[in-house]
Amino acid sequence: MLTSAANTGLTAKALRWADLRNAEWVAPPKDTLVRQAFVTAFLNSGVTPPVPVIEAMSSVTVGAVLRRDPSLLCAVRLEHASDEIARGGVQRVRVLPKVVLPSFGLFVRREGLERPAVLTAFAEAIRDVTKKAASCR
Repeated sequence: MLTSAANTGLTAKALRWADLRNAEWVAPPKDTLVRQAFVTAFLNSGVTPPVPVIEAMSSVTVGAVLRRDPSLLCAVRLEHASDEIARGGVQRVRVLPKVVLPSFGLFVRREGLERPAVLTAFAEAIRDVTKKAASCR
């Protein structure tokens, strides 16, 4: 989860999802895995999930909105959070329990078709990211 760097009150203490039920949120659209995990985190904590004040997929939009309004929080994947933190002006907020997203899979046909180069490169990129993520845990 991200917030503006100006919103330091949230990063100073351990938070639970129920603590953030009344916050103003930026969240991805309803049909995304991150949004579904966001909703589940609140439900598992016994509270009604908040309705986001803004829905956005674009990392550029999310970063710009957070930097403009320090009262907002945003639920994003860790990779996205890392990119935004590196750009400056936002910080990560740790909330317990951690939200685990479902694993990602790629299925291809083995018989009768040659794999396009772009598919092979995509599969290799997924393997590389998976290895990096596993080494960070």
